Amino acid sequence: AELMAEAEEQAEQAGQAEQAPPEAAAADSTTSAKKDDAAATEPTETSAAPVVPRAKELAAASITLDHCFGFESGRRYNLVHADAACNTVLYAAGCTVQVRNLVAGGDAEQRHIAFNTTTADAAAGAAEEGTTGGAAVSTPLLSPTEGDGGTADAQSPPRPPPPVLAKSFHACFGVGAIAMHPSLNYFAVGEKGGGTQPPPIRIFEYPSLAPAGVLPSGAQRGYTHLCFSASGAKLASVASAPDFTLTVWDWQRQAILLRTKAFSQDVVRVAFSPSDEGSLTSSGVGHIIFWKMARTFTGLKLQGEIGKFGQFELSDIYGFSELPSGNVISGNEFGTFYVWEGRNIKCEVTRPGGRPCHDGPIELVFVEGNVVLSGGHDGFIRRWDADAIESPSAENTLVIEPLSELRLGTSVQIKAMIKGPDAGHWLVQDGNGGLYKVSVKDQKVDLALPLPAGPIRGMDVSHSCTLMATVGSDGAVRVHDYALRALLHVSRFSAGTCLRWAPPVVDSRGLTFATGHADGVFRAFYCSRSHLMLLAALKPHTMPITQIEYSPSGKLLATGSDDGTVFFLAVADAEYTPLGFVQAGGIVTSLSWRPDSSRVLLCFGPAPPAAGAIVVPKDKSKVEKDPVLVELTLQDWSELDTTASFEVPVTRKDYTIPRSESQTAATPTPGPTAAAEAPSSAAPPSAGAPSTAVKQPSAAIAATALPQLADAGLRSVASAFFLRKEGATVTAVNESPRGPGVVCIYAVQDDRLALKLEIPVSGAAITFACLSDNEDTLLCGLADGSFCTWDFPQFTQYWCGRYHDGPVSQIRAHKDLCYIITSGSDGNTFSFKTPLYDPAKIINSAKFMAEVQPPAAQQADDITSATVYSLQEAKIKQKADKMCEEAEHRKASMRQELVSLREQFLKLLHEHEKLLEDQRVPSEEWRVDTDLEQRIAVETQAKVDMVRKELAWESEYKELALQKLKDRYLTGIDTDRIVVLAFNSDCSVATFGLAKLSAATKKKIAVVHSLMEKEEDTKKSVPAQKAGKQAEKLATTVRLEGGTKLGHQSTSTMQQRIEERKRQRQQRQQAWELFKLGEPNDAIDDPEDVETIRSAQKNMGDYPLKMSPDYRVPDNQRINADKKRRQKILLEESIFQLKKTFNSRVLALRDRKVALIDKICRWNEEVRELNKKLGVQETLFAPSLEQREVPEKRLKYTPEDVTAFAKKQAQQAEVRTRPQCFCVCCGTVCTAFVGPQEKGS
Repeated sequence: AELMAEAEEQAEQAGQAEQAPPEAAAADSTTSAKKDDAAATEPTETSAAPVVPRAKELAAASITLDHCFGFESGRRYNLVHADAACNTVLYAAGCTVQVRNLVAGGDAEQRHIAFNTTTADAAAGAAEEGTTGGAAVSTPLLSPTEGDGGTADAQSPPRPPPPVLAKSFHACFGVGAIAMHPSLNYFAVGEKGGGTQPPPIRIFEYPSLAPAGVLPSGAQRGYTHLCFSASGAKLASVASAPDFTLTVWDWQRQAILLRTKAFSQDVVRVAFSPSDEGSLTSSGVGHIIFWKMARTFTGLKLQGEIGKFGQFELSDIYGFSELPSGNVISGNEFGTFYVWEGRNIKCEVTRPGGRPCHDGPIELVFVEGNVVLSGGHDGFIRRWDADAIESPSAENTLVIEPLSELRLGTSVQIKAMIKGPDAGHWLVQDGNGGLYKVSVKDQKVDLALPLPAGPIRGMDVSHSCTLMATVGSDGAVRVHDYALRALLHVSRFSAGTCLRWAPPVVDSRGLTFATGHADGVFRAFYCSRSHLMLLAALKPHTMPITQIEYSPSGKLLATGSDDGTVFFLAVADAEYTPLGFVQAGGIVTSLSWRPDSSRVLLCFGPAPPAAGAIVVPKDKSKVEKDPVLVELTLQDWSELDTTASFEVPVTRKDYTIPRSESQTAATPTPGPTAAAEAPSSAAPPSAGAPSTAVKQPSAAIAATALPQLADAGLRSVASAFFLRKEGATVTAVNESPRGPGVVCIYAVQDDRLALKLEIPVSGAAITFACLSDNEDTLLCGLADGSFCTWDFPQFTQYWCGRYHDGPVSQIRAHKDLCYIITSGSDGNTFSFKTPLYDPAKIINSAKFMAEVQPPAAQQADDITSATVYSLQEAKIKQKADKMCEEAEHRKASMRQELVSLREQFLKLLHEHEKLLEDQRVPSEEWRVDTDLEQRIAVETQAKVDMVRKELAWESEYKELALQKLKDRYLTGIDTDRIVVLAFNSDCSVATFGLAKLSAATKKKIAVVHSLMEKEEDTKKSVPAQKAGKQAEKLATTVRLEGGTKLGHQSTSTMQQRIEERKRQRQQRQQAWELFKLGEPNDAIDDPEDVETIRSAQKNMGDYPLKMSPDYRVPDNQRINADKKRRQKILLEESIFQLKKTFNSRVLALRDRKVALIDKICRWNEEVRELNKKLGVQETLFAPSLEQREVPEKRLKYTPEDVTAFAKKQAQQAEVRTRPQCFCVCCGTVCTAFVGPQEKGS
């Protein structure tokens, strides 16, 4: 409630601001206008001639929108139905919303709402809303802009031309989105903005188209999608970059309920839940978000949960719908469905075999009961079982087949679908142009309305009747009657780039026009009542043709191209003959003829922003600071020789376009200005004659309209042409890629361009400029989608309007200025009625075409292949082919002479063989030239060596590739699967397909065996150590203490021996006593024995039975991960050895079978010999080996095998290139062979 109250308060304040009286602003603007007029009429020091008076802007009602011939087919959701029967639709076209009835009246039944105005009606449009123009409805719901000064009247001083159109217009640069209310009584339109004020959403009543409300401040630049809730009480809007705001409106109260940022990238759709208006879903680039209106402690909020793709691939999501269970099903850019349960993906839906549901992005998803309907870029509409999609599944992928499918066409891209009055009936928008009425149930497709797709590149009108021809990037050449609002003819070719209607001197009937295309092809057409006849199809260029212009004499035609050339064609009796071309030196951006057809005026350099994008070259040093006009003086074509090449010499003169006086005034530089350099003695213009003075803009215009440029090296020329009446040159110059645009009139003086008149047309860049047929009106198309008209050359009044959502590519006028036609890069073509409209001057095109006599020319052959040579390439190739033909003729003559000599030689040789031996000439004498034979042999060997060298890299490459394949698939195989079949039995035995042990496995096996050997050695060394310890214990050394060493016996006396024996007895006695002292005591344990027992108890342990309750497994017998890993490695080794042993036995069996087959074959030969002698015929048993018994022979091949393989590949290639028959009912594709006689069927 607080948010709604705040919103209401803001709306009231905004309404009070809008309803403020404009008297003060009008007074201020009137005062400023008077000051500007005074400043303009006051002479300055640099003025040398009278100043051109200020121009007056015409009222908006003076030129009214009559009809729209376009449709932005590539825009998503650009189609809503206005009635339950889908007979009337609404769609956005530029800065308008078109209301078209598809049944009654066709193109004639069309109304519109135009979101634009001019400065003259800005204040009036803000104060009073109204409609203009018969069936066409214009709603100037606009506020006056600053400095406009209110409504112009007879007493107010004339106002200057608007220097910046952005200030002259309401800030609407197109329509972003439209939505129809569920009751079909209202619809909403979201605008695009480009100024300081945010674009609003406007509510209109239907069918009256009366304004019903304005929703301001919902976006900064524009809206991408609008959607009403199921009850119609709420409206949701999504803003475009840079804010991407999601807003929920109470549109009846014109208040914002909730607002939040939807995402950080483009959001293409938002929709309310059909069952809960508190839930919304939005999707776009790489995301889908589920929103809930939740009440928090701070109030009502929009809480969003972004969908998590998880293990599935991130995708852009354009279409989604809610299933009956509450889950959401969405399409993705890969052609499959994502089923969302909450914020997570439940499963992905595909077709059997891993095929996606659609071949390309899925644009639309609808749920009708238990059926899901989908449409995608592949042109298919498919129906799916919703119950099967929602069935519980443990798998992440759900595989189902569609219930039915319908293909609208091979080149159809479904962008929008509207449900019809009956079940299964839909109105489908094709992204490649067109509206289709589809009955999915009856499998019927009807083209309801053919429409263009993509930018309109070329447009022109006939000088005799109300015919208009257009060509666009979709390659369609369309002919309309703009007075009858009818489409007459459509023919499709390659992408078009320009179009020019033939002048009366070429075709007095006014039914001939020419087109240029992106592949460099030029085509000429004659428009009859029944069809569009192709008069000529030539390819003078290798790159897109940018300009086509007939000469004033009607005998020549010039074409300019991106390849930097200008090609000239002779025109006579509906025939176009190539003459030659000249090098222009750059991309030709403008082309015009002098009135006497003797010279051609070209301009090349930075192209104007006709495509809407501003391209700044990286290397600005290569950009000319000032554009250059090039004047080519043509020579007599009868004196030029073009047999070898179409390139001809030409006299060329370059003129640098000087900077405008306004730019010089805005950017002061030292030195004299252009006006100061003009002679001071110039006489003033005579009364009624066009002024030749340089227009001096006021200080305000100089400061705002023509600001100082940061980079003056990006100037460009939109158009340059001669004036038939005065011979001067009119040039539309853009001071920068964004403008401002200035129209200048130059005269050639002393080999340079002298400025005669300068008019700052607009703050936006000029994309195209031309004069009416009688040269009294200047028409300019601008890069911001607007266009303006000026009275020429007085420049006293003008009219401006913006209707295109992008640059205006072409603007033309009816011969009597009854209509003005504009076309733009947004794909729209608008026709406008002028104040000079007179029904008596309008010639009925159908009646006119029926009365005139068509030309005697026949239908020309079209150029359908993009690889066709251009005229110059064909000429050069023709010369080369002629030289080759002459060389081949000489070779053929020489070969014929050699054949004759060879026949004579063979005849002589045959007669020589009939002679006797002694009459024959030695064979060495028959050699014609031994040196020649040697040279031939040497040359042949050299050629063979050269071929080997040429093929060495490829041969080694193939060998390495084959070796890699062997290493990958064969080197690691120990034994392949070999099946040995029994003789005359179904029994067989096969080897195991055994792979070699890897190096890592071998290393592990070696480590295990090493550990096992070490353990075995340890077990063997334990008993020996125990025996050594026992021997050491038994070998106890008794040391005698206090004993003395025996000395040498004395042999002198007996006494010494007696003493010695006595001493020995004493020693033995002491030793015995000592031994007795060491006798063990029975009451005391030996410490060594105690230690030995303790060690045994600790290490050996107790050995109770395993069934004992207190049994404990010894540590050395316990199983651990290391022992199991060791067992696994040993088991792997054992399995390998067992399989290898078995395989060796099978191979031995196969060897035995081979030996038996050899024996049987030898025996069969002997039996055949015997049977031959006995005259007996019998069938012998002849066994052989099958391919699976000797798989190692698959790598051995013969030349015959190579030939058979090449033949098989050729057959497969033929099958792939066969024509395919497609059934429009069931979608079945048949690759059956279609013979040459059946290709038309």
